[in-house]
Amino acid sequence: MNDIDKIKLDVINNKLEYDELLELYIKYLIVRQSIMNKIPSYRKDYKYYVNDRLGNCYAYAFRFDLPDYFDMAFREVHNNGFYFNPGCFSGIKKINTRDKLLEALYNDLDVLNIKYNDKLDNDHLYKVAVFQEILPEPDFHFSRLNSNGLWSCKNGIGGEIEKGNKPVAGFAYKLIKVLDINK
Repeated sequence: MNDIDKIKLDVINNKLEYDELLELYIKYLIVRQSIMNKIPSYRKDYKYYVNDRLGNCYAYAFRFDLPDYFDMAFREVHNNGFYFNPGCFSGIKKINTRDKLLEALYNDLDVLNIKYNDKLDNDHLYKVAVFQEILPEPDFHFSRLNSNGLWSCKNGIGGEIEKGNKPVAGFAYKLIKVLDINK
């Protein structure tokens, strides 16, 4: 039995509190990231994320998935289930400034053992662009560079996936950072 199967059995067979579920979900994502291709593929990910009713731009950019057994378990202990926000893995809330957004993002990536660097290597193909909109209410957006050299993003939960030659975001969002991922 592999690590992901063991985690699945823990989630299914035990009545866990939110923090216990989150700890197992973090372990799941770390294992999953370790077996995935280091560079995202627009074609390989498209079908999953287009049909994914739970993932947003944050989940898409970093290739987080939420298996049904985790979704159901999170909903049992919290009416809204699990939501992908910067800070969701590190416990940082109230992301209302650029610095707070970056702090939450960096802390999440550290918790998940995802390597990142803000000193960009033009030859490295997995990049994530971080955007923020302050008014009328603070919001975030993420776009990623894929193995085919195109940028893509998911427009919210259940939203379309857009692609282009540059990082993609709505007109009100300002680009605040681009990171190399898994380098």
